[in-house]
Amino acid sequence: MKNLPNPEFDKYGYIQIYTGLGKAKTTAAMGLVCRALGRKFEVCIMQFCKDKNQTGEYKYFSENFNDNLDYLSSGLPHYPIPTKANITTDDKIKFIEGWEYIRRRQADYDLIVLDELTTAIDFGFILVEEVVLFLKDKPEHLEIVITGRNAQKELIEVADLVTEMLPIKHYWDKGVKARLGIEY
Repeated sequence: MKNLPNPEFDKYGYIQIYTGLGKAKTTAAMGLVCRALGRKFEVCIMQFCKDKNQTGEYKYFSENFNDNLDYLSSGLPHYPIPTKANITTDDKIKFIEGWEYIRRRQADYDLIVLDELTTAIDFGFILVEEVVLFLKDKPEHLEIVITGRNAQKELIEVADLVTEMLPIKHYWDKGVKARLGIEY
């Protein structure tokens, strides 16, 4: 069977993007985090538009995987995501600090999740060209997962896997708000 694990490919890390207007981009990335932690990978999650202390995944991961997981928030600690009009200078400084952390420490990890990176690019915190260079120069073993709406075409071109989440039907259309343990 050709889909069985192949150790020849285990040493390579790929670039994955979860994008689109539908729900579950971060959820898919967190599923990969669970899988990687189960295999004792060194993992870093950097959330650019969410306060980690407000998410159920942070609560779970921080209580169970302290040794091989760094879970960080940087940039826009707001949810829902704000408009460009209400981004503060402090938001910009925090984003730059988080991005610099990832750039300095990338070789320390087997998997890095850059949650809402596409939004941070849209807000002008970093040039998409800088992210493309980062991705092209990443360590060979490093798997990178990028999430967020409206993935830039330049990121899509350099990625190895791109999945678009497409909303068909959503209970939010009926006025249901984000629910504890389901959306956050």
